[in-house]
Amino acid sequence: MAKIITQILKESAQVDTQYLDEIPHPYDVQRGDLIDYYSTLTAVNSFHARALRIKTDCICNLGFDLISKNADNIKDMLKNINEQGQSFEEVISRVVLDYETTGNGYLEIVRNKAGIVSELYFCPSVLVTRRPRGAKTAFYYRNLCGFPVEFDRFKQNYNGYPELLDFTNYTQNDLYYGLPDWRGCVGDIELAYYATLYNQKFFLNSGVPDMALIVEGGQFDEDTENKIVSFFQTNIKGINNFHKTLYLPINDKDVKVRFEKLGMEREKEGSFDVLQSRCRDNILSAHGIPPRLAGVIASGSLGGGNEIQGQLKTFQEVVINPRQTLFENKLNRVLQAMDVDAQIKFQELDTDLQESLSTYYTMLTQAGVLTVNEARQELGYNDLPKESSTAQNLNLISQLQNIKKAL
Repeated sequence: MAKIITQILKESAQVDTQYLDEIPHPYDVQRGDLIDYYSTLTAVNSFHARALRIKTDCICNLGFDLISKNADNIKDMLKNINEQGQSFEEVISRVVLDYETTGNGYLEIVRNKAGIVSELYFCPSVLVTRRPRGAKTAFYYRNLCGFPVEFDRFKQNYNGYPELLDFTNYTQNDLYYGLPDWRGCVGDIELAYYATLYNQKFFLNSGVPDMALIVEGGQFDEDTENKIVSFFQTNIKGINNFHKTLYLPINDKDVKVRFEKLGMEREKEGSFDVLQSRCRDNILSAHGIPPRLAGVIASGSLGGGNEIQGQLKTFQEVVINPRQTLFENKLNRVLQAMDVDAQIKFQELDTDLQESLSTYYTMLTQAGVLTVNEARQELGYNDLPKESSTAQNLNLISQLQNIKKAL
């Protein structure tokens, strides 16, 4: 029986969306280049910037272990990984922060003449574009002057081109580029910024809404009009000019002057606090950050030890661990190309807070802020039996009597 040989095509039939010989970044009509836009949002919201830094620190800045017989020697080598004098941790930290910010991170791989990786550099994602299938290289890097430099994807088999190792948070929204997981809170970041900007402009413009000066039944002479313009330009702006009064002597009895408010009435301060708090909570939730890590503590809440420990453990397992695994797997390939027999393992966040919390609540108990049973409840323990509480009260009375005698 004759064998039938079927040729299997190895290339996808999907058509790449491209502009000339590169694939543009994800784009939004209102925000423009999304990767570039996402990278600017750290400057407008402190909680967003803090969340990005917390995740970066927990992923790669808690230290790392090397599984190798020569771990100490290899760590010494990684203390200076490029001509800029940067360490391995510094370079990877910048890549991770870029990955968390834009959904894309790039590590430049530099080899020596023997083809062995000798240097590592951070490459900003805003300057990198991907190229379609069939292109000579996988990436373009564009410097500030716009000149393209070709980079190929990092491979074990070196082909002579500069190389990039890409870390991509792929989503269903874009076939080629990654997008950050927190992008659902972009509206909250913008809203919090606009609320802050509104308050700022309110005080910069004398603490009152904008208004129009309306003259009925005549007009100002040139000198009066110039004085009014000068007053509004120099004397009615800024919080130091709050509620300043403009005096207008009008000789014509038929001329009437009135002020018409153009802006909306200022909202009560409490409504802005609620708005800012809601935006803050949505931002931290989108990042998966426990509020306490961002310095947010609910009013009147001490927070039980078990609750804090549970939040940190969930954060480590659900948010941090998958990212550490992604970076470890790819960086181990780089170590192999450096002719290093080692594997990297990033250290995890210590979620066992029981000992330190016990010390903390002991101090609160001794200071009289909490009772013994209240402290035990915060730590997740059962209350002491009544006889134990009674015995403790008797001991306390005895101590007070001794103090009285001493006085």
